[in-house]
Amino acid sequence: MNSRNSNIGRWAVVCGFAVVIICLASCYCSSTYVGFLLHSKNYYAEIAETCDQLFVQNSVDRTGKRTIAGNDPSLPHALQSLHPTYVVINEVGVLVEIRTTFGSYSIQWYRVFDGDNRWQLEAQGEGARHVVFFTNKVASIGLHLPNEGESPGKKE
Repeated sequence: MNSRNSNIGRWAVVCGFAVVIICLASCYCSSTYVGFLLHSKNYYAEIAETCDQLFVQNSVDRTGKRTIAGNDPSLPHALQSLHPTYVVINEVGVLVEIRTTFGSYSIQWYRVFDGDNRWQLEAQGEGARHVVFFTNKVASIGLHLPNEGESPGKKE
C-alpha cells in the first residue's frame, strides 16, 4: 500500500511541476517580444490604427516630440494593454517601448521612405526586427517624411 501511495505522491508532484512550467511559459510568451509576434493581423491592425490616431492628434496639437508615460490614463486601451514603459510621438511616427521581467522590446509605427504611402508597424527586440503589419494610406497634413532608415524612437 505504501508503494502505491508513494507513486501517487510522485505523480502529483510531477503534475504540479508541469502546471507551474506551463504557467511560467504562458506568462513569458504573453509579456515578451516573442509573445507579441504571436498575434493576429487584426490585432496588429488595431495597434496600428491606435498609433496612427495618436500620430495624427500629435501632428495637429503640437510640433516636436511628445513622450507619454506608460501608465498615463489618456493612452488608448489598445496601448495600455501592452503595459508600455513609455510612448514617444514625433514627426516621424510613434514608438512604444515595453520593458518586462524577461527583457524589452519596442513597437514602431512609421511611414516607409519608398515613394509610396506605405506605413508599417514594426516590432524590434532580441536583436531582430519584424514588420507585423503594413498598409497604404493617405499621408497626414504636415507629415514629416523620414529619411531612409529613420525610425520614430531615433529622431530628436
